Amino acid sequence: MKRDCDTRWSSKCDAVETVCVQIDSVVDALKHLQDNACKNSDTPADAGILLRNIFIYNFLVLLPFWRSVLQAINRIQKRLQDPKMNFRDAADDILVLKKIMRTRGKQFCVDAMQNGMKKCEEWNVEFNLRTRKRKKMPRELKADAALTAQEETRRVMKSALDTIAAGLDTRLQQLEYQHKTFGFMLDSETLMIADAIDLDDLQRKCTDFVTAFPDDVDGACLVDEIQDCRILVSRRVGVDVTPLGILKFIVSFGGNDVFPNLKVGLQILLTVSISVAGCEH
Repeated sequence: MKRDCDTRWSSKCDAVETVCVQIDSVVDALKHLQDNACKNSDTPADAGILLRNIFIYNFLVLLPFWRSVLQAINRIQKRLQDPKMNFRDAADDILVLKKIMRTRGKQFCVDAMQNGMKKCEEWNVEFNLRTRKRKKMPRELKADAALTAQEETRRVMKSALDTIAAGLDTRLQQLEYQHKTFGFMLDSETLMIADAIDLDDLQRKCTDFVTAFPDDVDGACLVDEIQDCRILVSRRVGVDVTPLGILKFIVSFGGNDVFPNLKVGLQILLTVSISVAGCEH
């Protein structure tokens, strides 16, 4: 068995995957602990509690559901950890994940319901439970139709997919903003060593950057500094043209006085609070 971790999607996927694959062995082990005498009297009781929580219709359906969902998320989040990832590609990957959830979400629910039903029949778990009714609001006269256990579980899965989609929309908007603000600096190789650069496009991008940080950077000076820095980099061999490499080059070349706006811009870029862990909530 594997422990879940709050800050890593991979651990969530691995934990659910392990339980889902080995659920029969887990049940057999818990039954053995429950039925056999043990020096520790708490062990049989704890095993019985775990068994009762496993032999629940909702658990047996939601376990394969979350396995499918977390596997899809895990494939994308591993891609997002690529050191060469940029904001534009990250946004594209989030769009792909959103499309997967939209196109395959219904099938995730259907497959989970079928797998859960098979386990319920195998272990004689009751799934035709009493219906659940929503509490009526004040002055509401007509009662809602009651939900069966299957309908309630299906509602939970669809609600989870809607929540994931809403979260992806929020992250996508954030990445689009970051790309608009920092994208040209993050693509520092093109910025510094491309054969030609569109001056109008550069001015527009610098204007967007200054709009986000008006008290830190002068837009007109930033355009001039980028053009001058391009000339210096082109005349030197072995300059690291990553954002961090350019920042080190600027510091070694003239400290804070030579390219102050470009230096500040790169420092802001390199300290942007972007975390895969933050996307997991």
